[in-house]
Amino acid sequence: MNRYACIVEPLLGSISQCVDIGTAPPLRRAAARALTRLLLAGYLRLRTPLYYRYCALLADEEHDVREPAEYYVSSCLTADHIYHHFVDCLLYYNSDEGGGLSFDARQLIYDVMLQRLSAVQKLNVQCRVAREVLQHAADLCDDSDTLPDTLHAALLDTITLLCGPRMKLPKKPQTTGDTADIDDLTERVTSNIVSYKMKRTVAEVLVPAVLRLYAHMRPRGGQLAAYLVRIATDLLADYRQEIEELIQLDEELVQRIRQFQETIGLEPSFGNARNLVTASAPPDPDTPRAHRKRPPHRHHAKRALRI
Repeated sequence: MNRYACIVEPLLGSISQCVDIGTAPPLRRAAARALTRLLLAGYLRLRTPLYYRYCALLADEEHDVREPAEYYVSSCLTADHIYHHFVDCLLYYNSDEGGGLSFDARQLIYDVMLQRLSAVQKLNVQCRVAREVLQHAADLCDDSDTLPDTLHAALLDTITLLCGPRMKLPKKPQTTGDTADIDDLTERVTSNIVSYKMKRTVAEVLVPAVLRLYAHMRPRGGQLAAYLVRIATDLLADYRQEIEELIQLDEELVQRIRQFQETIGLEPSFGNARNLVTASAPPDPDTPRAHRKRPPHRHHAKRALRI
């Protein structure tokens, strides 16, 4: 096979079918090993749709099928390649052509991919899924009351990812006061950029999309409505200060968030729209009062009485 690897390129469609879930385990094992050898030798490149089929091996029940794919994705595939195809994988695995992977299998594939991504790449993935899945679904709900089944499943995957531990961004590192360490300075600058971009994504994309989707899904109930309540609760718990900083001038959006908090049984934490600045401002410090010094007590000598 290594000698005549050039003839494999036109047969990729047939080889890809050999790694489908419905094929026999011995055939999947042989196809997984052969594809991994060709990829390691540089004879093949992971292009779509082979990329989707190969990454689906990460959730295969057979260990001998799963092991070659885990090695290649975890050690050989670049993080940029995984990042550029992450959202496409999410949409593909929830489409009619996705192979019928279960919810747990899809989450396992996402988990392996997210381990390779940096904080900035995870941030960009969050922004993309917020716009391409949540916001897109909210726009469809405005046009029609029904969502396609594939988009419904993609929404469940998206909300699970956004609420999961793998997608959580690191907190800002504490300043040690030593500015000579270039690595520490770079980490702080990157963290500030990530934090600022995430603030805007939460306030401008995530919160409005969740509110619009919940308004459509609330009368029906179901699993998606419960997931929307879950992500709304996490957003309000994790990004309350960030949301207040950015939407304090948008009274309509603030009012909708307060109504949503009341709907899901939380105490409104935003206050009135006009008092957001004072509500989020720290309390005035107590003015210390100087203690009044008492004059020292002088002992007067008693005068002798003269007669």
